[in-house]
Amino acid sequence: MLPGLAWIRRAAPVLILGLFGVNQVVFCDQQLDQDEPSPSKNDQTTRDPRPVGNDVPPTSVRLPAPTPASEPARTVKTREEQIQERIAEKQRTQCEKWRDDILEKNPKARRLMEALKVHGCGLDPKEHIKCLPCHAVATGGFGADYGILLCQNQFISKDHLAETLIHELVHAYDHCVFKYKWMDCKHFACTEVRAAHLSGDCGFVREVQRGFLGFKKHGQECIRRRAILATKYNPHCAEGRTAEDAVDAVFESCLADTQPFEREEL
Repeated sequence: MLPGLAWIRRAAPVLILGLFGVNQVVFCDQQLDQDEPSPSKNDQTTRDPRPVGNDVPPTSVRLPAPTPASEPARTVKTREEQIQERIAEKQRTQCEKWRDDILEKNPKARRLMEALKVHGCGLDPKEHIKCLPCHAVATGGFGADYGILLCQNQFISKDHLAETLIHELVHAYDHCVFKYKWMDCKHFACTEVRAAHLSGDCGFVREVQRGFLGFKKHGQECIRRRAILATKYNPHCAEGRTAEDAVDAVFESCLADTQPFEREEL
C-alpha cells in the first residue's frame, strides 16, 4: 500500500464513509472537468482541505442529531431511495466494467500499472481503484493510503474514464517513484504538469468541450493553466502567485519528463 496521504488535483473534500473498508472520513482529491477559480481563504463551508480523523468532523459536515430512543428507526426505503440505489448500482457496474477493460487494453494504463508494480507499488484494481459516487464536479482522485477513486456518477464515456484513470495513475507513479513531498509546491506543480500532459487532459476535444479553442501551442497553455488551477487548491500554495511561480519554475523540465513512457508512445 502506498504510504501517506497525497492531496492531488484539487484539495476540495469529497466525504466518503467506510472507503475501501475502513470506517473513517477521507478527503479524496478531485479531477475537475471545468476550470474553476480557487477558493478564498474564508471559503471553508464546502472546501475544507484538511484530512481529519474519526472523531474530528470537518467544518463542512453537519452530523445528524441522534434518533431519540422512543422513535423506532425507519427501515422501509422510499421509492425515490430505491430508484437512487438502482441507479448507483448501475453506474458502479458500468464504471467497474470500463475500468477493467481500460486496465486490460489501454496501452498507457497498462504501462503505468506495470511500472508501479516494478517499483514495488502494485495496485490491485478491485482493492485500490474503486468506483464510488462523488461530489458533482469531481471525476476522480488519488489518496496514497487508499489508492484511486473513480467517480462513477460523473463519466460521460469510456474515454472520459480512461483519461481520469490515467491522470490518477500518473499521480500514483510520481508518489511511488519520485517520493514527492506533497506540501512542496514545486513537487505538487510538477505532478500536475505531468498528469495533465500524459493523460490527454489537454487534448483538442477536451479543450473544445471546456470552451477553449485550440491555437499554436495551445496544448502547453492548457497544461500550464490546469496545473496552476490544481496547485492553487493546495493550501500551502494558495497565497498570491505561489502556484503560478511553482508551475513556471518546473514547467519545462516536468513537461519534458514523460516517465514511464517513451516520447513516441504519447
